[in-house]
Amino acid sequence: MKKSVITCVLLCLISFMSMAQSDSISSVIQKQFDYCELVGTSGIPGARTTVKIDFGQRTKIFEDTRLKGPDGRAIRFNSMIDALNFMGSDGWELVQVYTTSTTSATTPVTTSVTYHYLLKREVKK
Repeated sequence: MKKSVITCVLLCLISFMSMAQSDSISSVIQKQFDYCELVGTSGIPGARTTVKIDFGQRTKIFEDTRLKGPDGRAIRFNSMIDALNFMGSDGWELVQVYTTSTTSATTPVTTSVTYHYLLKREVKK
């Protein structure tokens, strides 16, 4: 009887010890992300959307921050969804969306809507 109890206790202890985990920080893999914001403005319904990108960089007044292709020319998008599809093909993932609108001081009609899309992409090491 004593041998079977001791055997059970030893088996339980061995199983607990085999489930131990490392607490060292070096064993924890932490992901790092780059973030950016797509800012799209459309004034007239049906017109093309102007898309600018903000990587958090310092910019000068009147600096062109539109997305540019390999030829250095600004990429034209039909809508913000078109811009999101472009960024998604480059590994960017949508995090949050919000809009702001501007109204004219003379008329209570909304004159322009600005779309803000926050994106992230995992940094490859």
